[in-house]
Amino acid sequence: MPYVYIKDADYKRLNELKGIFEIEDVITKILEHYLEEYTKPEAEIKGEENPKYFQFSDIPNLNHAKFVSGSFDNVAPTKSNWKGLMTLALETGFKRLGGYEELAAVVSTNMVPGLKDDEGYHYIESLDFSFQGVSAYYAAKCIGEIAKSIKVPVFISFRWRQKDDAAHPGEPGILEHNPS
Repeated sequence: MPYVYIKDADYKRLNELKGIFEIEDVITKILEHYLEEYTKPEAEIKGEENPKYFQFSDIPNLNHAKFVSGSFDNVAPTKSNWKGLMTLALETGFKRLGGYEELAAVVSTNMVPGLKDDEGYHYIESLDFSFQGVSAYYAAKCIGEIAKSIKVPVFISFRWRQKDDAAHPGEPGILEHNPS
């Protein structure tokens, strides 16, 4: 079996995840991320494919669901992925709801004021708060909570990867909210 040498600083960072993940699992997830997210072309959804449509009141199992495109209040995220759209939703919600406390009362995701960059947290410097990274399902849930709260439209197209435990392997899906 081949061995890989890891710098002491990187090994220390991997060890900080103990209790959440095993080091081998983290390395596998990193490899999957780079191999699946960056080496495969975007799986655009074509009109003739008949995607499955869902509302935020009934979010499907999004295990192995690749984000294809999306918008929050008709604005596309700067990064075309689940985290990018969630960040856009959090930023918009923060501004429209009036601040951190008001946003925290609406969303079910973990947030803390100020900088926190461990335990999977991501810092939004312009708003001075951090949120914890989550699965596609919980990102969609958070996005929907904010959209309903501030009454804005959301559109997300995604495709389940060809994995046995994906809800609909290889099929496209659309998740949307149109306020009344």
